[in-house]
Amino acid sequence: MFKIGTLDQLAEITMGQSPKGSSVNEKDGIPLLNGPSEFGINHPKPVQFTTEPIRYAKKGDLLFCVRGSTGKMNWADQDYAIGRGIASIRPKNQNSKYFIEGTMEFALKKLQNMAVGTVITGIKKNDLFKLECFIPNDKELSNVNNFLGSLSKKIETNQKINDNLEKLTKILFKSWFVDFLPTHTKINKNSDSLGIEINEVFPNEIIDSEKGKIPKGWKIKPIGELVVVKRGGSPRPIHDFFADEGLPWVKISDATSSKNRFISFTKQFIKHEGLSKTVKLKKGQLILSNSATPGLPRFLNLDACIHDGWLYFPEIKHFTDQYLYQLFNWMRPKLIKLGSGSVFTNLKTDIIKNFLVVVPTKDCIDLFQRIAEPIHKRCLLLMLENEKLRNIKNLFSSKLISGKILLSDVEKIVDEATA
Repeated sequence: MFKIGTLDQLAEITMGQSPKGSSVNEKDGIPLLNGPSEFGINHPKPVQFTTEPIRYAKKGDLLFCVRGSTGKMNWADQDYAIGRGIASIRPKNQNSKYFIEGTMEFALKKLQNMAVGTVITGIKKNDLFKLECFIPNDKELSNVNNFLGSLSKKIETNQKINDNLEKLTKILFKSWFVDFLPTHTKINKNSDSLGIEINEVFPNEIIDSEKGKIPKGWKIKPIGELVVVKRGGSPRPIHDFFADEGLPWVKISDATSSKNRFISFTKQFIKHEGLSKTVKLKKGQLILSNSATPGLPRFLNLDACIHDGWLYFPEIKHFTDQYLYQLFNWMRPKLIKLGSGSVFTNLKTDIIKNFLVVVPTKDCIDLFQRIAEPIHKRCLLLMLENEKLRNIKNLFSSKLISGKILLSDVEKIVDEATA
Protein backbone atom coordinates (compact mmCIF):
# COMPACT_ATOMS: atom_id res chain seq x y z
CA MET A 1 0.00 0.00 0.00
CA PHE A 2 1.16 3.52 -0.81
CA LYS A 3 1.56 6.30 1.73
CA ILE A 4 -1.32 8.70 2.38
CA GLY A 5 -1.19 12.36 1.38
CA THR A 6 -3.54 15.03 0.06
CA LEU A 7 -4.60 16.01 -3.45
CA ASP A 8 -2.79 19.35 -3.36
CA GLN A 9 0.49 17.42 -3.03
CA LEU A 10 -0.12 15.85 -6.44
CA ALA A 11 -1.77 18.74 -8.27
CA GLU A 12 -2.28 22.47 -8.53
CA ILE A 13 -5.99 23.14 -8.05
CA THR A 14 -7.88 26.19 -9.28
CA MET A 15 -11.46 26.80 -8.18
CA GLY A 16 -13.44 28.52 -10.92
CA GLN A 17 -14.93 31.99 -10.64
CA SER A 18 -17.61 33.35 -12.94
CA PRO A 19 -16.70 36.43 -15.00
CA LYS A 20 -18.94 39.50 -15.22
CA GLY A 21 -22.14 38.79 -17.09
CA SER A 22 -21.49 41.75 -19.38
CA SER A 23 -18.32 40.06 -20.66
CA VAL A 24 -20.05 36.82 -21.62
CA ASN A 25 -21.05 36.31 -25.26
CA GLU A 26 -21.31 33.65 -27.96
CA LYS A 27 -18.11 34.20 -29.97
CA ASP A 28 -15.54 36.71 -28.63
CA GLY A 29 -12.76 36.07 -26.12
CA ILE A 30 -11.73 32.83 -24.43
CA PRO A 31 -14.09 29.82 -24.27
CA LEU A 32 -16.00 29.77 -20.97
CA LEU A 33 -17.07 26.64 -19.09
CA ASN A 34 -19.74 26.95 -16.42
CA GLY A 35 -20.72 23.40 -15.58
CA PRO A 36 -21.39 19.81 -16.65
CA SER A 37 -23.90 20.69 -19.37
CA GLU A 38 -20.93 21.70 -21.53
CA PHE A 39 -19.04 18.46 -20.93
CA GLY A 40 -18.69 15.93 -23.73
CA ILE A 41 -17.48 12.34 -23.73
CA ASN A 42 -13.84 13.29 -23.13
CA HIS A 43 -13.61 17.01 -23.84
CA PRO A 44 -15.98 19.93 -23.27
CA LYS A 45 -18.02 21.68 -25.95
CA PRO A 46 -18.19 25.36 -24.94
CA VAL A 47 -21.17 27.45 -25.95
CA GLN A 48 -20.07 30.74 -24.35
CA PHE A 49 -17.02 33.02 -24.36
CA THR A 50 -15.80 35.80 -22.12
CA THR A 51 -13.62 38.82 -22.80
CA GLU A 52 -12.80 39.20 -19.08
CA PRO A 53 -11.79 35.77 -17.73
CA ILE A 54 -10.92 35.52 -14.05
CA ARG A 55 -9.87 31.90 -13.49
CA TYR A 56 -8.32 29.59 -16.05
CA ALA A 57 -7.88 25.93 -16.90
CA LYS A 58 -4.97 25.13 -19.18
CA LYS A 59 -4.81 22.53 -21.92
CA GLY A 60 -4.25 19.11 -20.34
CA ASP A 61 -5.94 19.97 -17.03
CA LEU A 62 -8.54 17.69 -15.50
CA LEU A 63 -11.84 19.58 -15.31
CA PHE A 64 -13.87 18.56 -12.26
CA CYS A 65 -17.45 19.64 -11.55
CA VAL A 66 -17.77 20.97 -8.00
CA ARG A 67 -21.40 22.11 -8.22
CA GLY A 68 -24.54 20.45 -9.55
CA SER A 69 -23.47 17.16 -11.15
CA THR A 70 -20.62 16.82 -8.68
CA GLY A 71 -17.75 14.70 -9.88
CA LYS A 72 -18.31 14.78 -13.63
CA MET A 73 -14.95 15.05 -15.38
CA ASN A 74 -13.47 16.07 -18.73
CA TRP A 75 -10.02 16.83 -20.05
CA ALA A 76 -9.26 20.37 -21.22
CA ASP A 77 -8.31 20.22 -24.90
CA GLN A 78 -7.46 23.95 -24.92
CA ASP A 79 -7.24 26.83 -22.45
CA TYR A 80 -10.58 27.76 -20.89
CA ALA A 81 -12.06 30.34 -18.55
CA ILE A 82 -13.83 28.44 -15.78
CA GLY A 83 -16.88 29.50 -13.81
CA ARG A 84 -17.65 28.59 -10.21
CA GLY A 85 -19.11 25.19 -11.13
CA ILE A 86 -15.72 23.82 -12.18
CA ALA A 87 -12.32 23.21 -10.63
CA SER A 88 -9.16 22.76 -12.69
CA ILE A 89 -6.80 20.02 -11.46
CA ARG A 90 -3.33 20.35 -12.98
CA PRO A 91 -0.83 17.55 -12.24
CA LYS A 92 2.47 18.76 -10.81
CA ASN A 93 4.04 15.82 -12.63
CA GLN A 94 2.70 15.02 -16.11
CA ASN A 95 3.40 11.36 -15.39
CA SER A 96 0.52 11.44 -12.93
CA LYS A 97 -2.47 12.83 -14.88
CA TYR A 98 -4.27 9.47 -15.25
CA PHE A 99 -3.31 8.47 -11.73
CA ILE A 100 -5.02 11.65 -10.53
CA GLU A 101 -8.09 10.95 -12.68
CA GLY A 102 -8.28 7.49 -11.07
CA THR A 103 -7.83 9.05 -7.65
CA MET A 104 -10.80 11.36 -8.24
CA GLU A 105 -12.95 8.45 -9.40
CA PHE A 106 -11.85 6.44 -6.35
CA ALA A 107 -12.78 9.31 -4.00
CA LEU A 108 -15.94 10.36 -5.82
CA LYS A 109 -18.48 8.99 -3.34
CA LYS A 110 -16.61 10.57 -0.47
CA LEU A 111 -16.56 13.94 -2.24
CA GLN A 112 -20.25 13.71 -3.12
CA ASN A 113 -21.05 13.05 0.53
CA MET A 114 -19.11 16.20 1.41
CA ALA A 115 -21.11 18.30 -1.04
CA VAL A 116 -23.36 20.85 0.65
CA GLY A 117 -26.33 22.94 -0.48
CA THR A 118 -30.11 22.69 -0.43
CA VAL A 119 -30.78 23.40 -4.11
CA ILE A 120 -27.41 23.09 -5.85
CA THR A 121 -24.84 21.01 -4.00
CA GLY A 122 -21.19 21.99 -4.07
CA ILE A 123 -17.78 20.88 -2.84
CA LYS A 124 -15.86 23.29 -0.64
CA LYS A 125 -12.37 24.38 -1.64
CA ASN A 126 -10.66 22.93 1.41
CA ASP A 127 -12.43 19.57 1.04
CA LEU A 128 -11.02 19.26 -2.48
CA PHE A 129 -7.51 20.55 -1.70
CA LYS A 130 -7.12 18.34 1.38
CA LEU A 131 -8.77 15.26 -0.07
CA GLU A 132 -6.87 12.24 1.21
CA CYS A 133 -5.23 10.19 -1.53
CA PHE A 134 -2.51 7.62 -2.02
CA ILE A 135 0.92 8.86 -3.08
CA PRO A 136 3.35 6.24 -4.44
CA ASN A 137 7.01 6.78 -5.21
CA ASP A 138 7.90 8.26 -8.61
CA LYS A 139 8.49 4.90 -10.32
CA GLU A 140 5.27 3.32 -9.07
CA LEU A 141 3.35 6.50 -9.86
CA SER A 142 4.65 6.52 -13.43
CA ASN A 143 3.93 2.83 -14.00
CA VAL A 144 0.34 2.97 -12.73
CA ASN A 145 -0.25 6.23 -14.57
CA ASN A 146 1.00 4.79 -17.87
CA PHE A 147 -1.19 1.72 -17.51
CA LEU A 148 -4.36 3.69 -16.70
CA GLY A 149 -3.45 6.11 -19.49
CA SER A 150 -3.16 3.29 -22.02
CA LEU A 151 -6.68 2.13 -21.12
CA SER A 152 -8.09 5.66 -21.31
CA LYS A 153 -6.38 6.36 -24.64
CA LYS A 154 -7.61 3.09 -26.14
CA ILE A 155 -11.17 3.88 -25.02
CA GLU A 156 -10.91 7.37 -26.48
CA THR A 157 -9.45 6.07 -29.76
CA ASN A 158 -12.26 3.53 -30.11
CA GLN A 159 -14.82 6.24 -29.41
CA LYS A 160 -13.28 8.50 -32.06
CA ILE A 161 -13.40 5.68 -34.61
CA ASN A 162 -17.03 5.05 -33.68
CA ASP A 163 -17.85 8.76 -34.03
CA ASN A 164 -16.17 8.89 -37.43
CA LEU A 165 -18.12 5.84 -38.60
CA GLU A 166 -21.35 7.47 -37.44
CA LYS A 167 -20.46 10.64 -39.35
CA LEU A 168 -19.59 8.61 -42.43
CA THR A 169 -22.97 6.86 -42.59
CA LYS A 170 -24.82 10.14 -41.92
CA ILE A 171 -22.91 11.83 -44.75
CA LEU A 172 -23.64 8.94 -47.09
CA PHE A 173 -27.34 8.96 -46.20
CA LYS A 174 -27.65 12.71 -46.75
CA SER A 175 -25.71 12.55 -50.00
CA TRP A 176 -27.86 9.78 -51.47
CA PHE A 177 -31.31 10.34 -49.99
CA VAL A 178 -31.51 14.05 -49.16
CA ASP A 179 -29.25 15.77 -51.70
CA PHE A 180 -29.69 13.05 -54.39
CA LEU A 181 -26.04 13.45 -55.38
CA PRO A 182 -25.78 10.24 -57.48
CA THR A 183 -28.74 11.32 -59.62
CA HIS A 184 -27.35 14.85 -60.07
CA THR A 185 -23.99 13.33 -60.98
CA LYS A 186 -25.64 11.22 -63.69
CA ILE A 187 -27.59 14.24 -64.98
CA ASN A 188 -24.27 16.10 -65.27
CA LYS A 189 -22.86 13.21 -67.34
CA ASN A 190 -20.33 12.19 -64.68
CA SER A 191 -21.73 8.75 -63.98
CA ASP A 192 -18.34 7.07 -64.47
CA SER A 193 -17.28 8.53 -61.11
CA LEU A 194 -20.08 6.72 -59.24
CA GLY A 195 -19.07 3.10 -59.56
CA ILE A 196 -21.05 0.31 -61.20
CA GLU A 197 -23.50 -0.51 -58.38
CA ILE A 198 -24.47 3.09 -57.64
CA ASN A 199 -24.76 3.85 -61.32
CA GLU A 200 -27.12 0.93 -61.87
CA VAL A 201 -29.62 1.65 -59.07
CA PHE A 202 -29.91 5.45 -59.10
CA PRO A 203 -32.10 7.16 -61.73
CA ASN A 204 -30.76 9.81 -64.09
CA GLU A 205 -33.70 12.22 -63.92
CA ILE A 206 -35.25 14.57 -61.33
CA ILE A 207 -39.02 15.15 -61.25
CA ASP A 208 -41.42 17.39 -59.29
CA SER A 209 -43.32 16.08 -56.25
CA GLU A 210 -45.37 17.43 -53.34
CA LYS A 211 -42.09 17.50 -51.33
CA GLY A 212 -40.14 19.25 -54.05
CA LYS A 213 -37.83 17.72 -56.65
CA ILE A 214 -37.00 14.02 -56.22
CA PRO A 215 -35.36 11.33 -58.39
CA LYS A 216 -37.64 9.76 -60.98
CA GLY A 217 -39.28 6.55 -59.76
CA TRP A 218 -39.11 7.53 -56.09
CA LYS A 219 -42.32 8.16 -54.14
CA ILE A 220 -43.65 10.37 -51.35
CA LYS A 221 -45.42 8.40 -48.61
CA PRO A 222 -46.22 8.65 -44.90
CA ILE A 223 -43.96 6.45 -42.79
CA GLY A 224 -47.00 4.60 -41.45
CA GLU A 225 -47.58 3.00 -44.86
CA LEU A 226 -44.21 1.27 -44.71
CA VAL A 227 -43.53 0.84 -41.01
CA VAL A 228 -45.78 -0.45 -38.25
CA VAL A 229 -45.35 2.01 -35.36
CA LYS A 230 -46.26 0.91 -31.84
CA ARG A 231 -45.75 2.29 -28.38
CA GLY A 232 -44.22 0.67 -25.31
CA GLY A 233 -46.15 0.26 -22.07
CA SER A 234 -45.71 0.76 -18.33
CA PRO A 235 -47.19 -1.20 -15.41
CA ARG A 236 -48.83 1.16 -12.90
CA PRO A 237 -47.81 2.42 -10.46
CA ILE A 238 -44.36 1.84 -11.89
CA HIS A 239 -42.53 2.22 -8.56
CA ASP A 240 -44.31 -0.89 -7.28
CA PHE A 241 -42.66 -2.90 -10.04
CA PHE A 242 -39.04 -1.74 -9.70
CA ALA A 243 -36.62 -4.45 -8.58
CA ASP A 244 -32.89 -4.90 -7.95
CA GLU A 245 -32.89 -7.56 -10.66
CA GLY A 246 -35.38 -8.87 -13.16
CA LEU A 247 -36.38 -7.55 -16.58
CA PRO A 248 -34.13 -4.75 -17.92
CA TRP A 249 -36.17 -1.53 -18.01
CA VAL A 250 -35.09 0.95 -20.69
CA LYS A 251 -35.34 4.60 -19.69
CA ILE A 252 -34.70 7.66 -21.85
CA SER A 253 -31.63 8.38 -19.71
CA ASP A 254 -30.16 5.05 -20.86
CA ALA A 255 -30.21 6.46 -24.39
CA THR A 256 -28.91 9.94 -23.56
CA SER A 257 -26.05 8.49 -21.50
CA SER A 258 -25.10 6.04 -24.27
CA LYS A 259 -22.00 7.11 -26.18
CA ASN A 260 -23.12 5.35 -29.35
CA ARG A 261 -26.15 3.93 -31.18
CA PHE A 262 -26.58 1.00 -28.79
CA ILE A 263 -28.23 0.50 -25.41
CA SER A 264 -26.39 -2.42 -23.86
CA PHE A 265 -27.45 -2.13 -20.22
CA THR A 266 -30.13 -0.47 -18.10
CA LYS A 267 -29.89 1.18 -14.70
CA GLN A 268 -33.24 -0.19 -13.57
CA PHE A 269 -35.17 -3.46 -13.66
CA ILE A 270 -38.81 -4.40 -13.20
CA LYS A 271 -40.42 -7.47 -11.70
CA HIS A 272 -41.61 -10.24 -14.02
CA GLU A 273 -45.14 -9.55 -12.78
CA GLY A 274 -45.10 -6.31 -14.79
CA LEU A 275 -44.45 -8.04 -18.13
CA SER A 276 -48.14 -8.17 -19.11
CA LYS A 277 -48.35 -4.35 -18.90
CA THR A 278 -45.23 -3.52 -20.86
CA VAL A 279 -43.47 -4.52 -24.10
CA LYS A 280 -40.46 -6.82 -24.10
CA LEU A 281 -38.23 -6.58 -27.16
CA LYS A 282 -35.42 -8.75 -28.47
CA LYS A 283 -31.78 -7.76 -28.71
CA GLY A 284 -31.06 -5.97 -31.99
CA GLN A 285 -34.40 -4.15 -32.34
CA LEU A 286 -34.59 -0.47 -33.22
CA ILE A 287 -36.48 1.85 -30.86
CA LEU A 288 -37.21 5.59 -30.93
CA SER A 289 -37.74 7.90 -27.95
CA ASN A 290 -40.99 9.84 -28.04
CA SER A 291 -40.83 11.79 -24.76
CA ALA A 292 -38.41 13.81 -22.58
CA THR A 293 -35.60 13.76 -25.19
CA PRO A 294 -37.61 12.77 -28.26
CA GLY A 295 -36.51 11.44 -31.62
CA LEU A 296 -33.46 9.46 -30.46
CA PRO A 297 -33.07 6.18 -32.36
CA ARG A 298 -31.22 3.39 -30.57
CA PHE A 299 -30.56 -0.30 -31.14
CA LEU A 300 -31.09 -2.61 -28.18
CA ASN A 301 -28.08 -4.76 -27.41
CA LEU A 302 -30.04 -6.78 -24.86
CA ASP A 303 -33.52 -8.22 -24.40
CA ALA A 304 -35.39 -5.47 -22.53
CA CYS A 305 -38.75 -3.90 -21.71
CA ILE A 306 -39.70 -0.43 -22.95
CA HIS A 307 -42.17 1.99 -21.38
CA ASP A 308 -44.62 4.26 -23.19
CA GLY A 309 -41.93 6.87 -23.77
CA TRP A 310 -40.56 4.61 -26.52
CA LEU A 311 -41.79 3.61 -29.98
CA TYR A 312 -40.90 0.33 -31.64
CA PHE A 313 -41.40 -1.13 -35.11
CA PRO A 314 -42.56 -4.75 -35.26
CA GLU A 315 -42.89 -4.71 -39.03
CA ILE A 316 -40.75 -2.79 -41.52
CA LYS A 317 -41.67 -2.90 -45.22
CA HIS A 318 -39.42 -1.67 -48.02
CA PHE A 319 -37.08 0.13 -45.60
CA THR A 320 -34.28 -1.62 -43.68
CA ASP A 321 -33.22 -1.09 -40.06
CA GLN A 322 -30.04 0.78 -41.03
CA TYR A 323 -31.93 3.02 -43.44
CA LEU A 324 -34.62 3.70 -40.84
CA TYR A 325 -32.02 4.52 -38.17
CA GLN A 326 -30.46 7.18 -40.40
CA LEU A 327 -33.88 8.42 -41.52
CA PHE A 328 -34.91 9.03 -37.90
CA ASN A 329 -31.65 10.89 -37.23
CA TRP A 330 -32.34 13.11 -40.23
CA MET A 331 -36.01 13.61 -39.22
CA ARG A 332 -35.29 14.43 -35.58
CA PRO A 333 -35.13 18.28 -35.78
CA LYS A 334 -38.39 18.29 -37.75
CA LEU A 335 -40.07 15.85 -35.35
CA ILE A 336 -39.18 17.95 -32.32
CA LYS A 337 -40.90 20.97 -33.87
CA LEU A 338 -44.04 18.88 -34.35
CA GLY A 339 -44.06 17.63 -30.75
CA SER A 340 -46.08 19.05 -27.88
CA GLY A 341 -45.57 19.59 -24.16
CA SER A 342 -44.83 22.56 -21.91
CA VAL A 343 -41.95 20.83 -20.11
CA PHE A 344 -41.15 17.83 -22.28
CA THR A 345 -41.74 17.53 -26.00
CA ASN A 346 -43.85 14.44 -26.64
CA LEU A 347 -44.16 12.82 -30.04
CA LYS A 348 -47.56 11.27 -30.58
CA THR A 349 -47.55 8.04 -32.54
CA ASP A 350 -49.61 9.69 -35.31
CA ILE A 351 -46.87 12.30 -35.83
CA ILE A 352 -44.49 9.53 -36.85
CA LYS A 353 -47.07 7.60 -38.85
CA ASN A 354 -48.20 10.64 -40.85
CA PHE A 355 -44.74 12.09 -41.44
CA LEU A 356 -44.18 12.30 -45.20
CA VAL A 357 -40.83 11.04 -46.47
CA VAL A 358 -39.17 10.46 -49.80
CA VAL A 359 -39.18 6.72 -50.54
CA PRO A 360 -36.30 5.57 -52.76
CA THR A 361 -36.46 2.41 -54.82
CA LYS A 362 -35.76 -0.85 -52.99
CA ASP A 363 -32.52 -1.33 -54.93
CA CYS A 364 -31.15 1.98 -53.59
CA ILE A 365 -32.14 1.17 -50.00
CA ASP A 366 -30.69 -2.35 -50.21
CA LEU A 367 -27.40 -0.98 -51.52
CA PHE A 368 -27.25 1.44 -48.60
CA GLN A 369 -27.97 -1.47 -46.22
CA ARG A 370 -25.07 -3.49 -47.65
CA ILE A 371 -22.72 -0.59 -46.99
CA ALA A 372 -24.15 0.45 -43.61
CA GLU A 373 -24.51 -3.00 -42.03
CA PRO A 374 -20.73 -3.73 -41.77
CA ILE A 375 -20.27 -0.25 -40.27
CA HIS A 376 -23.02 -1.03 -37.76
CA LYS A 377 -21.27 -4.28 -36.78
CA ARG A 378 -17.93 -2.47 -36.45
CA CYS A 379 -19.55 0.12 -34.15
CA LEU A 380 -20.92 -2.74 -32.03
CA LEU A 381 -17.48 -4.37 -31.70
CA LEU A 382 -15.93 -1.04 -30.70
CA MET A 383 -18.65 -0.51 -28.10
CA LEU A 384 -18.17 -4.02 -26.66
CA GLU A 385 -14.40 -3.57 -26.46
CA ASN A 386 -14.83 -0.25 -24.67
CA GLU A 387 -17.22 -1.85 -22.20
CA LYS A 388 -14.55 -4.46 -21.39
CA LEU A 389 -11.88 -1.79 -21.00
CA ARG A 390 -14.10 0.38 -18.77
CA ASN A 391 -15.00 -2.60 -16.62
CA ILE A 392 -11.33 -3.47 -16.19
CA LYS A 393 -10.49 0.13 -15.40
CA ASN A 394 -13.31 0.44 -12.87
CA LEU A 395 -12.52 -2.91 -11.29
CA PHE A 396 -8.79 -2.48 -10.83
CA SER A 397 -8.17 1.28 -10.79
CA SER A 398 -8.79 1.71 -7.06
CA LYS A 399 -6.64 -1.33 -6.20
CA LEU A 400 -3.78 -0.06 -8.36
CA ILE A 401 -4.03 3.46 -6.94
CA SER A 402 -3.93 2.14 -3.38
CA GLY A 403 -1.13 -0.35 -4.09
CA LYS A 404 -3.30 -3.35 -3.17
CA ILE A 405 -2.65 -5.21 -6.43
CA LEU A 406 0.41 -5.67 -8.62
CA LEU A 407 0.39 -3.98 -12.00
CA SER A 408 1.77 -7.11 -13.69
CA ASP A 409 -1.26 -9.13 -12.56
CA VAL A 410 -3.70 -6.60 -14.01
CA GLU A 411 -1.81 -6.40 -17.30
CA LYS A 412 -2.21 -10.16 -17.74
CA ILE A 413 -5.97 -9.87 -17.22
CA VAL A 414 -6.23 -7.06 -19.76
CA ASP A 415 -4.23 -9.01 -22.35
CA GLU A 416 -6.54 -12.00 -21.92
CA ALA A 417 -9.72 -9.92 -22.03
CA THR A 418 -8.77 -8.02 -25.19
CA ALA A 419 -7.07 -10.86 -27.07
